[in-house]
Amino acid sequence: MLLQVGTTLGLAAPLIVLTRMIEERVRRTEKRVADVSAQVRETQDRLDNIGEVTREGLLNRQHRRLALLREASRTPTAERLEVLLRELTAINSIDAGGVRVRLPGTTRWLRFTTTGSDGGVRVVREQRDGKPVVTVDWPDGGAIGVVARGLECPDAQFEAACRVLVDTLAAALSAEVGETELKLGRVIEVPNEQWVISSDGLRCTQRYVHISVDQLLDSHQDWRSHMLTKPWVNHEMFKDAYRTASELLAARRRSD
Repeated sequence: MLLQVGTTLGLAAPLIVLTRMIEERVRRTEKRVADVSAQVRETQDRLDNIGEVTREGLLNRQHRRLALLREASRTPTAERLEVLLRELTAINSIDAGGVRVRLPGTTRWLRFTTTGSDGGVRVVREQRDGKPVVTVDWPDGGAIGVVARGLECPDAQFEAACRVLVDTLAAALSAEVGETELKLGRVIEVPNEQWVISSDGLRCTQRYVHISVDQLLDSHQDWRSHMLTKPWVNHEMFKDAYRTASELLAARRRSD
């Protein structure tokens, strides 16, 4: 009997020690879980705060851009256009090579880009396919009339082209920030109200239609005839946009 009791006690002692060890490990694990949970809550609170700051910053930035667009539309200046071109290029809403505007009532185009670290805007008069004809730098504080004369166009016509540029930038920004359902890509030119020429092809502003650069330049694909069968397509607008996009993007590909 004494031997059995001794044996039982001898077995119980290690079990008690083992049980205490397990309980201690459980307590340490629970403490670690509690510490991790607290850290997760703290991190989440920080992320929420950062999110609020980020959202507020984005809204402020967007409001500033919209205010600048309104100011540039009222009074186009090199300073205002330069800021808009830089910012919209940075967020990939316009092409890095600049934005083109067709001079009203002509077959001449103006391309607006930034000049680099010197400030101001570079304006290039181009042919339909993007071939440059004359280049004029518009420095900060420079007069519109001086730039217009350098481009060999009337002051009023150049000023009107600047306002069309602002409208183009506004459309590109609106699409990039999700104010419209349709993405426009990196905008190069808005030839009319139904079509946009982007770095990746020809896009419709009213429906999801995207004719890629490869499709435009593939002689085996007749997208021109195909799109002209659509009842909603304005034939004159499409033919003009298709021709300009094809010539412009083909020349661009050859130069790459």
